[in-house]
Amino acid sequence: MKILLVASLFLACVVFSKGTTYRHVCYYTNWAQWRLGIGKYNVSDVDPHLCTHIVFAFAFFHDTNGTIYPAAGQNDIDALLDFISLMVYDMHGGWDRKTGHNSALYPSSADQGGDVYLTMDEVAKWWHTAGAPKDKIVVGMATYGHTFTLDNPSNSGVGAAARTGPNATYTGQSGFWSYYEICQEIERGAGVVKFDNERKVPYFVKNNLWISYDNERSLRLKADWLKTEGYSGFMIWTLDLDDFNKVCSSSATKYPLINAIIDQLGDAAGGQTTQQTTTRQTTTQQMTTRQTTTRQTTTQQTTPQQTTTRQTTPQQTTIRQTTTRQTTPQQTTTQQTTTQQTTPEAFTCRGKRNGFYPHPSNCTKVYLCIQGRIYRYKCPYGFHWDTRRTICNWPQLAHCSF
Repeated sequence: MKILLVASLFLACVVFSKGTTYRHVCYYTNWAQWRLGIGKYNVSDVDPHLCTHIVFAFAFFHDTNGTIYPAAGQNDIDALLDFISLMVYDMHGGWDRKTGHNSALYPSSADQGGDVYLTMDEVAKWWHTAGAPKDKIVVGMATYGHTFTLDNPSNSGVGAAARTGPNATYTGQSGFWSYYEICQEIERGAGVVKFDNERKVPYFVKNNLWISYDNERSLRLKADWLKTEGYSGFMIWTLDLDDFNKVCSSSATKYPLINAIIDQLGDAAGGQTTQQTTTRQTTTQQMTTRQTTTRQTTTQQTTPQQTTTRQTTPQQTTIRQTTTRQTTPQQTTTQQTTTQQTTPEAFTCRGKRNGFYPHPSNCTKVYLCIQGRIYRYKCPYGFHWDTRRTICNWPQLAHCSF
């Protein structure tokens, strides 16, 4: 019998490196191997010395006598969970119909309504206030960005009217570029990198192209914040979206973003591995509220990097394995995924672009096409696939009906 474990189980390798103080939880994706050229990422590309935990996203288990327990209450977190990875990215995207930061550290004085809470600092504080110990909280950081197409290139600030941006060459997903695709675009010139001094993150503007992303500067600021707040470490989505091949001249080393975080934390990188084992279970959770309110922000410009890309769910298509709990009915951008490539169905990815495709008759299921290959996913119990936002969402927000 084939059992798909759909809670928060994953295959992970725990690597204990000398000199490591914080948890370094590194995801890499099974679909990265199907990318072409410099985007192709295999197991041999994984640098285990960057990470204390390496998470393969995603696998399924055969003939497993596993038990999935209901979600724990706040008082059980310390006893039952090794750590909690917070997905504090995908806070804004083309679904908002305006530009916004993928993963701002702090809110801006211009933010209104629910946008005030869609930041790394606010989400982490919410989880701690709700009962999660800081020594169990691992903060998610992104090695990718979201792209937008501006309605009017002369209005290019944060909150400007926009729609989902184009796909890039290697990740191939609309609105999603890897860092190695972004840094190459910057180095081609004719654009400008600006830094949002309130939210502590950069964005790039070139004609009607607008990209929200993280660079070494913003991630060092986030590492300083993490140390000050006393959280237990960081989680990267993903290894295969950083500049792992050092294709950009601005990258001083392979994996420049991850190395910047580790260096700022004062942890060892490239150290000697002292032990390897397998771990059991982690819960990746995200609390987000989305509210479409127009805001215009004041940004400060840094020197544009005249030097010279998108996928979170494989294209990013950014696909995540998560279980979510929340106490108020607010919109949750959480995706629980399991992959499977057998079971013949009428749907085929042949001739289709990389991306998500809703199931024709089931609101809880979705297909992902990557380079002509099909991956099948199912949302957590009680959630429907939201085609507009490409996330699993509350049924009343997903607007799916069959």
